[in-house]
Amino acid sequence: MKICFGSIGGEGRLDTVASTTNTVPAPPCDRVVALGLHADRGAGSLAEYADRARIAGQACERGYDALKPGQQ
Repeated sequence: MKICFGSIGGEGRLDTVASTTNTVPAPPCDRVVALGLHADRGAGSLAEYADRARIAGQACERGYDALKPGQQ
């Protein structure tokens, strides 16, 4: 079930739309969905960056550990 809150109507009332079918969502719902998708893509990009940084950091640690005196 999709519940969307529309814009303020012509007489200053809030028009609401509740739909249980696959109808076209109201424009404010489109904006919320687009914002959610944008945030999801951003979170995915951030996670990829964090993974690359972790892998690079672990490689750096292994290299440092291999060069430390007394380590074999």
